[in-house]
Amino acid sequence: MQSSSLTDVLVPFRVFVPSGTSTFDVPVPCRHLEGRKFHFERLTLSPHLFSQEAAAFGVEAEEEGLVVYKSDIRLDAEYVGDKKNFYPSSFKPSGMTKAAKFVPEFNAFFEANKPDYIKRCPVFFDWTHLELDPEDDPVQKVELFDEMWFNEPYSEDKHGNGLPASLADMRGVNHLKYPESGAFAVASVSQANFRVRLFLAPCSKVVFSSFGPLQDLGFSASQFGEQKAVRQITIINPEVFYTEFTAVAAPKIDMTSTSCTVHIYPGDSTAMSYSRLFEISAKDFKNHATLASLLNAKIQECAQELNVNFSLKYDETEKKFKFSFPSSDQIALSLFLQRPELSLRLGYFHSQIINKESEAKEIKDILVPSNVTDAFQKCVALCYDTGIVLCTLDQFSSNITSGALDFYMASLFPTISGVMEMNWCNQSVPPGVFLEPSSGSSAMIPVRFRLLRIFDNEEMGDFVWKDGAWVSGMLKGVLWRPRDTLV
Repeated sequence: MQSSSLTDVLVPFRVFVPSGTSTFDVPVPCRHLEGRKFHFERLTLSPHLFSQEAAAFGVEAEEEGLVVYKSDIRLDAEYVGDKKNFYPSSFKPSGMTKAAKFVPEFNAFFEANKPDYIKRCPVFFDWTHLELDPEDDPVQKVELFDEMWFNEPYSEDKHGNGLPASLADMRGVNHLKYPESGAFAVASVSQANFRVRLFLAPCSKVVFSSFGPLQDLGFSASQFGEQKAVRQITIINPEVFYTEFTAVAAPKIDMTSTSCTVHIYPGDSTAMSYSRLFEISAKDFKNHATLASLLNAKIQECAQELNVNFSLKYDETEKKFKFSFPSSDQIALSLFLQRPELSLRLGYFHSQIINKESEAKEIKDILVPSNVTDAFQKCVALCYDTGIVLCTLDQFSSNITSGALDFYMASLFPTISGVMEMNWCNQSVPPGVFLEPSSGSSAMIPVRFRLLRIFDNEEMGDFVWKDGAWVSGMLKGVLWRPRDTLV
């Protein structure tokens, strides 16, 4: 594309039009818009079958492997059930007075009672030694401190696996059990360095009916912000990662207050992960299993931020891409895909959102024809059966075609080469249009065009081919001068 403001400009493009859609966008640099009238210098429409056969025969250029499909993805959650029943029951200590018993019982309760769609234990305690660096893993340092921490040599069976199973692969936490004695072997070291930590899952809220147990574990009420209730402690984590509170003092060995009820709820009625950029090569994009594996890896990053169980797999038997949406009526998950073509590739409707109500369609594998002539003849037959395709500037928000020809841009006719090509129909001046920049600071403006066809009953409707199509061409911007309007 030329950058000079004194010349005509050319904007080449090649865009896929998926099955079920009839529009395509051509990105035009905003700097080219002013003072230019745009028309199609060249426009062709070819069946996607040509690309499918090229892939099946392995005749695509090796450089095709460098082509990358990109799409942002995001996972949204809506808590549609009663928040008060988010957990079937609340935690009430069983009367124990030892901190070494309270902490594991607290953790075990919230692990055992978490709903199936919750990925990790939503709230738990662990402990730390303040002399360790924040990046240190206590399990890796245990042989240096075992006599101090446990007053005996370290044993994995006795001292390891101190956190619930759902946290087994979580980093930045201490997987060692709480010291059985309730303190370090050396009292002065214990007072100076032994601390309990409280972790709260993303987008969650925990309510302690009284501050007593937290105080006995070394926490200060000021750590949890201003509270509306006098005795009650409410902690909200609006972030998409676990939040952690480290006690300001060493925990008591014998707790003085265990009369407390602990409830956990969603932090808000909705939650949203960060957007993640999904990138995949054209070659891998065509492989069902590889596509499912790579996309699922990105989905797991989003699911972890919402602390939900959600995944994607490709079912070889049913030939479908399947998502593991929660069966619970308490939560509704929606997967947002920036590029609706990705949704279509997965066998879902050409949409930016996939949810539990979305139905997966069978993905048919590419079948190699007996010879190239077979594929060629199919494309020729398809083009001649279509007859004529009209391209207009898309000015509509519905499927109504009345008035579409007021924005006519080009006509495409079938050819014996199996593609549809533009024909100016003896017009000396091709139809053109002035393009207006959109609001915002984007360097490119997507110009949307619409394809229409005339059916056998002579009615006009949206263009559609079962397997989709590729539209290629050259959009030309011609400098428009006042004398151009003179006859």
